[in-house]
Amino acid sequence: MTASKMIPLTVVGESPPLTRVVPKLAKKIKVGLVQFNTSFSEQYYFPLAVGMLQSYAQKHLAHPEDFEFRPMIYKFPETIEETSEKLSDCDMAIFSSYVWSEQHSLAVARDYKRRKPNGIVIFGGPQVPDSKKQFRRVRTTELNPEELHRKRMNFTPDFHRAYPFIDVAVHGEGERIFKMILSFQCKTRTNEES
Repeated sequence: MTASKMIPLTVVGESPPLTRVVPKLAKKIKVGLVQFNTSFSEQYYFPLAVGMLQSYAQKHLAHPEDFEFRPMIYKFPETIEETSEKLSDCDMAIFSSYVWSEQHSLAVARDYKRRKPNGIVIFGGPQVPDSKKQFRRVRTTELNPEELHRKRMNFTPDFHRAYPFIDVAVHGEGERIFKMILSFQCKTRTNEES
């Protein structure tokens, strides 16, 4: 019998918080975190975004010991295949995507998914589009001046169609949603073990 821990669940608009039992997993879930950073004079910035995701998850998960966070990947010089190989034993690959790393991150994620079709690919960061906030100017000669104003486009659906290997795209701050995704993985794995 594995140990269980009670955790409070806060539902918006409800008080007091709900509680439920979260069982401990028999096998750890391996998580790979990727945030490619550029180097300056052979020096790299530490991957703050994915570091904060990991830190928040380890503090707030019911059983943080159920997860094995692999060493963060943040150096650019590696090839796509080398980086993907490092992630190949991970159950989940998490990418924080920026303008300078977007294409490299997408290529690594695509190769990871090819190697591990059941692996989960999660993308976050400023390069993940959000249809509610982002706009693009449509320029064409057929549009009248009123239509030339900023027009809402389908960024999110287009993003998912262009990159079908991405399972989850996170908009905005990712700490809480990342913890929820990991908790969901625990629940799914527990159901499979039962």
